[in-house]
Amino acid sequence: HGVHYVEVDLHWASAAEALQELRGPAAAVAEAIGRTAREWAKKHLSDDGFDCYWLRLIQLASLNFPPPVLGPDSLPLESALLASLEVAKPAAPPSATASASGPLPSKEEAVRTQVD
Repeated sequence: HGVHYVEVDLHWASAAEALQELRGPAAAVAEAIGRTAREWAKKHLSDDGFDCYWLRLIQLASLNFPPPVLGPDSLPLESALLASLEVAKPAAPPSATASASGPLPSKEEAVRTQVD
């Protein structure tokens, strides 16, 4: 195993065995790899770099995995991610909250209301 990653062969044939080991006898090693990986990412990746990393990872995964089967109530990934960003924003201070007779809610308040 690497310091902040788990090595597998080029064709991922050893991935299942590595995961089984890390979920079992080597669980403490898996935890250490995870902690080290988080620290490495915080030190070496900007916000844009982090986004780029995940975009590339998803692009490469899409080349090796079958397309997902989406149900009628499925959301595109982009919509789910954007909604989670809107929900994560801090709530407006009480003095800025619109009353029933006050101004229309902000975009953030409207999205937060729809998601809640």
